[in-house]
Amino acid sequence: MRYKRIITLIVLAVLALSLEACGVKRLKDLKVTEWSLESVSLRGLRGLYADMALGIENPGVKITLDDISGTIFYKGEEFLRYQMEPITLKARCTEVYSCHCTMDFESSKTILDILAAINGFSLEYVTTDLDAKVKMNGIFSRKVSFKNVPVHVLLNRFKKSDKNEKV
Repeated sequence: MRYKRIITLIVLAVLALSLEACGVKRLKDLKVTEWSLESVSLRGLRGLYADMALGIENPGVKITLDDISGTIFYKGEEFLRYQMEPITLKARCTEVYSCHCTMDFESSKTILDILAAINGFSLEYVTTDLDAKVKMNGIFSRKVSFKNVPVHVLLNRFKKSDKNEKV
């Protein structure tokens, strides 16, 4: 289904931007080894819950991503707001993590607007704003904020392996 692809790509892009934000050299060595969208459920007619399994290879220190939230824009218009539960990446290992995300559609959007966007969806028109707190080893902490970042640029960072779900 097309909406699963959209949600998967958005969650991956948000995590990539969060991890890139800290500016520590070892963060560039992080690799997404696999991913799959576990479930998507409606929150009434105004939002979604999405659960994803995300395999990450972390050759460096323990990293915690906290207070992850932002806005997705499609063709320059605010489309949805998202919040993700905190994620802690274990040091020097490859692990599969559960990623839980809540998405709320912008209040002026109707179901018809949402269906029209999904029908003609193109990643080149998707940008995001992101706010997050990145903690390394529980000692170093930094709040990061990005505005108007093209999602397709972030996703180029991920190399798909045979284990990944086709998106």
